[in-house]
Amino acid sequence: MKEWSELEEHYQEMRLKDPKSADEFKKKMTNRFQKTVEALEEEGSAEKRQIISMHQQRVMSIINMRKKSAMDCYTQSLEHTPPKTKKIEKCLEKLLRALEKDRMHTLHHFKHLLNSFTKQALKDKEAMLDHLTDLIKMANKSIQMLDGVPSVADKIKLRMVAYWHNLRGLPIETQITRELELAIMDRYEEEVAQRQLERERQKEADELKRQELKELEEERRAEANQKKAEQDAEQESTEEEKQSDESSDATNGAAAAAVVSQTASTPTVTTSTPSSTPSIVDDFLSQEDPESNEIHHVVAPSQPMYMQNHEIHHNEAVREHGGVVISDGF
Repeated sequence: MKEWSELEEHYQEMRLKDPKSADEFKKKMTNRFQKTVEALEEEGSAEKRQIISMHQQRVMSIINMRKKSAMDCYTQSLEHTPPKTKKIEKCLEKLLRALEKDRMHTLHHFKHLLNSFTKQALKDKEAMLDHLTDLIKMANKSIQMLDGVPSVADKIKLRMVAYWHNLRGLPIETQITRELELAIMDRYEEEVAQRQLERERQKEADELKRQELKELEEERRAEANQKKAEQDAEQESTEEEKQSDESSDATNGAAAAAVVSQTASTPTVTTSTPSSTPSIVDDFLSQEDPESNEIHHVVAPSQPMYMQNHEIHHNEAVREHGGVVISDGF
């Protein structure tokens, strides 16, 4: 697991730099680990088969011991003189139970192999069927041995046949044969095949679901990448516009600075504007008489003097000087 984690980290780093090489690396890595897992599974399967085989041998040893003990009891009871019916019946029942125990264990073992190791079960099927046939023959032969003691056979033979069929869960009129055991084994095989088919369907459904989830995840990742790309493009566009505005502002600032500099270097001409309300003194022009050398005040032609628009106050004296009426208030 540590090695897998390290390779996964390496794959994620490669994916950021070179996605194509990362995918190839992932395929090689997956194939290698898949082969390793298969080898481990095969090794584990072999060990499991070995354990099952050892268990089978131990169980069969115990069953064979019980069968031998029951057979010895049965033959000794038949040889006893005088024969004891109850003893013979008890030993025969013990033998039939041991044979049925062997039969049930063989069928269960076959069914277990079908579920765990199908190929091995099919390979051992014929040998197991032969073993079941031998058990049938042994049971029939044991019941027929009662005929050696006619007095006992007349009493318990039919009861022993019924007991044997009852152990197998069959009516007394049913004949126990090899074909009957083969039909049971075939039914087990069909059940196991049906379960395997259902598991395969479930596996395919799970695989399809995983594939759909993977595609959905890739779709979401692609949408996220596209959205991120759009955001990055929008951010770059915004930054370009901002840089363009800053450059434009810098250009305008430089132009303004140049204009200011040029203006500062140009001499300034100051003009004075005459007042909108001229004074009385400005309304007159000083003129020197060339003959008398006297200065006379005359009104400028372009600015006639107007008298005040209100009546002359009684305290004011009116006098004329040089053709101009001048009032002095007291």
